[in-house]
Amino acid sequence: MADEEKEIRMAFFIPLIILNLFMLIISVFFFFLFIKSKAFNNYQCYNIIFFSLIILLDCFVRIIPFSDDNPDSLSIWEYFQAFLLTFFDKAILATITTQTILFYLGVIHTKKYYDNDKLSFYISFAINTTACLVLTILYIIFGGIHQASHRRYFYSNHSTFKDISDIIFNSVYLVPNLYCSSVLVIFLYKKLKEVKEGLIEDCDYKHHFKRTLIMAILNIITFLESYLIIFGVLGGEKNDIIYLSTLLLISLFHCGNKIIIKETMRILCIEKYKQKYGDDDESGRRNTYSE
Repeated sequence: MADEEKEIRMAFFIPLIILNLFMLIISVFFFFLFIKSKAFNNYQCYNIIFFSLIILLDCFVRIIPFSDDNPDSLSIWEYFQAFLLTFFDKAILATITTQTILFYLGVIHTKKYYDNDKLSFYISFAINTTACLVLTILYIIFGGIHQASHRRYFYSNHSTFKDISDIIFNSVYLVPNLYCSSVLVIFLYKKLKEVKEGLIEDCDYKHHFKRTLIMAILNIITFLESYLIIFGVLGGEKNDIIYLSTLLLISLFHCGNKIIIKETMRILCIEKYKQKYGDDDESGRRNTYSE
């Protein structure tokens, strides 16, 4: 039976490593692209840069063997790994919600948002970081850490306090996420109808509507998955597989952005870029991430 369990864990462990490495590659590429190109010089993009950095560090920390193989005591490095992974999981939910809110403000309250985009970004960043840090510290102090039998990394222990706090945390971020996503989908759907009726000029509303709908679905899946983990419906090897697969889908979603594709061509395929877009100056490119 022990050999059979070991084989099952190894069967899950191999795809987990592959997923982690794939996520690492995508995150490094995103981080490089956002830093390299001035086309992403706005606060919605800064939020995505932060998200990419979280994914990069999260995947990197998961595949590093922090364990010292001493079952009688826990090292500071094992606590450090548990702290980082717990913090990153919270920060992921907070960041995708912030991105939805910023997108909502940019589309629905455009002038007011761009008059205060810097302030909006820093306030949300400060709130998110503080909330995630405080919760993570409390989880580690009062609940401790553990290394699950199927995992190669340490994480904060489950406890009644943690479960209740997780539910509150998730709900606080889920409500504005659902609200902003719903308003955006309804708004863009109305714009599509107005375009069909010839009332307004088409500003690629169909594309924006599809991306907004996909973004909303991915966000809902991420939060749903988090709730299932809290209530113990998801666990073991399948938990990590589903978790990383969801993050992969979100990253691939960002890969489908028109600006990402265009800037990738400009940096890596210069001749093809010139053939398709000409010699347009970098300062003239549209400075937005909503495409």
